[in-house]
Amino acid sequence: MHCYLGIDIGTTAVKAAAIGLDGSLIKSSEVMIETIRPRAGWSEQDPDAWVEAAHFCIAKIAEGLPARLSNVLAIGFSGQMHGLIALGEDNRPLRNAILWNDDRASAEAVYLNGAAPDLGTSLGVPATPSFLAPKWLWLAKNEPDVAARARKILFPKDYVRMAFTGDISTDVVDASGGWLLDQVARSWSDRALGLCNLSADLLPKLCESATVVGAVSPSASARFGLPQGVPVVVGAGDAAAGCVGLRMVRPGQGFINLGTSAQIFITSDRHEPSPAEMIHSFSHALPSRWFRMAALLNGASALGWLARIFSETPAKLASEAARAWSADTPLFLPYLAGERTPHNDPHARGVFSGLASANERADLAAATLDGVALALRAAFDALARSGSVSSVLGATGGGTRDRFWLRLIASSLNLPIEVYGGAASGAAVGAALLARAVSFPLEDLPPLSVSDHIEPNREMSEILDDRYSRFTKLYVTAVANRASGVA
Repeated sequence: MHCYLGIDIGTTAVKAAAIGLDGSLIKSSEVMIETIRPRAGWSEQDPDAWVEAAHFCIAKIAEGLPARLSNVLAIGFSGQMHGLIALGEDNRPLRNAILWNDDRASAEAVYLNGAAPDLGTSLGVPATPSFLAPKWLWLAKNEPDVAARARKILFPKDYVRMAFTGDISTDVVDASGGWLLDQVARSWSDRALGLCNLSADLLPKLCESATVVGAVSPSASARFGLPQGVPVVVGAGDAAAGCVGLRMVRPGQGFINLGTSAQIFITSDRHEPSPAEMIHSFSHALPSRWFRMAALLNGASALGWLARIFSETPAKLASEAARAWSADTPLFLPYLAGERTPHNDPHARGVFSGLASANERADLAAATLDGVALALRAAFDALARSGSVSSVLGATGGGTRDRFWLRLIASSLNLPIEVYGGAASGAAVGAALLARAVSFPLEDLPPLSVSDHIEPNREMSEILDDRYSRFTKLYVTAVANRASGVA
């Protein structure tokens, strides 16, 4: 059975997927990854742990294939965006990778935005601590010996792909997430490089996502059990690879990802920057395609946080929330880890408002689901102010397993939501589909089957309209209190 292989270097797990010629999923596997936190707010991983995890995932895939891996036709990669890996002369990491959810470069992001307040328009979004460019400035200032010894800096997926091919390249999606790509030209921005005192020689070769950049080397063939010479495409950052996995490659298509964090994506045929709204306007995994993304730092993780407090499962709390939610449910700002779209406020924090002695954990659970739904509305409104939006949104991610939460979100946005059931999707599948593009055009894929269609509930929408007005005012009050030193 011929197949294409996709490997995704996620933040919590490395995943692999094998798909058939028609794009259908044959087998998938995953292994968890450890995150190292040397200090509060810091987040690192060992790049070699990704390679070992990919090795394990590929071996698990091989166990389920009749011909093991001998019929793999091409391989693609995706991965967590924004991370920085500094390589020395021998192409070995000089230190652990600094991840997207590491906030040590906050001052450097502030500096970049102050030094070039207009640059976010051409690069797609203002700088944040997540991006590679502020991280490089931090490294040069705080670990100058490492910066001086660096010969290349890579993104996570590109380090793993290097182990397969020896090639050092990246794609326009990951480059976008570095805060280094001119989005219209789809090339490195000389102005951004100059501002960061970063030589273009340190950067990998830049390619479109479905470009073949090498083949499985003899050493990788022996190590991973793959046929020597199999073509390898450069792949894409996980945001765009997830879009490809959902077949969201045509202008106007959009979806919500309700994972640990949350995002709303809209595919576009042009660069539509809106830096004031903190909308990411980045190059997509297809030439002449871009996507606009509202990035929320708090998604299903907010419910997970509450579940840990009550030593309960998120599913049980969501079930209780469905029975408890009403117009009188307490308000909740879900900004437990700061927020990006639309506020760009890393110091924002969670707030419950309107609590009464009669409230129980079900009311707090209802407030938590409600708060995320209202935060998604704030992000969607920012997207709508900055350009066209979809009239129906797909939904993916762990949070979409709860139908009440989806109905709450649909009613908050006043838009239908479609769920794809039993379908091959996700960033690993998207990476495999990019590998499939060696043989077939991406746009020939049929849309995924819809397992559930959720319409907004008119009564809920009316209640949520009132709650949204109070929700936005609550954030303003919280910011004012923080500025004045009020707890």
